[in-house]
Amino acid sequence: MDRAEILLPVLALASLTLLVLFALGVLRVSGIASGRFAQSYYKLFRESDDQEPDIVRAISRNYHNLLELPVLFYAGCLLAYAADLVSQPLVTLAWVFVALRLVHTMIHVTCNRLGYRMTAFVTSFFVLLGFWVVLGRALLVQG
Repeated sequence: MDRAEILLPVLALASLTLLVLFALGVLRVSGIASGRFAQSYYKLFRESDDQEPDIVRAISRNYHNLLELPVLFYAGCLLAYAADLVSQPLVTLAWVFVALRLVHTMIHVTCNRLGYRMTAFVTSFFVLLGFWVVLGRALLVQG
């Protein structure tokens, strides 16, 4: 198996993260330019100045979610690549994780139904845990 295959899900998740950040930026800049959002809020993010609509807050929170748990995903993929431990199970788990993060994002920025969102998040956590178990076993066998 070509070890570079593990980098494609990394590229996909990074692209999703950048897309969410871009959407957030467009909404915020257009909100400030139109006068719908107080520019003072963005100086210190004071709750007393908060005039952002819920959708902008949801996208902002989703962007933060894409910077939290996925750090372990990125580290695991890069470790598998660097240690030449890429396997079909790892690549499959990586793609499943990315798909679940996409589902989580879509739920978060559309209907934002907590039960659905939590299910996608928790499932992605367990997929990532499985990824690390597979990677950890491969590291132990190699060492």
